[in-house]
Amino acid sequence: MQVDDCFFCEKLKAGDFSNLIIENDHAVAVFGGFYREGHCTVWLKRHIESFSEMRPEEYAPVFDLITKVSKALEQHYNVEKTYLLSIADLAYHTHFHLIPKHPNLMSMGRYSFRVLDAIEGYKNTPQDEQDRMAKVIGSLIE
Repeated sequence: MQVDDCFFCEKLKAGDFSNLIIENDHAVAVFGGFYREGHCTVWLKRHIESFSEMRPEEYAPVFDLITKVSKALEQHYNVEKTYLLSIADLAYHTHFHLIPKHPNLMSMGRYSFRVLDAIEGYKNTPQDEQDRMAKVIGSLIE
């Protein structure tokens, strides 16, 4: 399903990717270099707004692209890992960010959680509440 006012759907429809890395029937991987050197994204070809809407037949092909691009980034930049993020609340089309963990830059985990802590504060959920919520959420899984 394509959505007319979706940036991702428009780009996919036009097929105009000079920065295309690799694609398959379910996704494309593109180089962006947006925030850190090597920043790439993997976009689903089907318009969905949350990765919880992914179909079982999409999992392996999409994560195959993510894995291949991650390995290539790690090799090219000689880094130990690649961060994987899926936020999609500025552009409501499911996509995944791949960002190499450069050793000379602050850890994305530390940065992200420091920002969350500064804005929202640390929520120290008591163990009994963690246990209760694990059962509640688990009961919702088919």
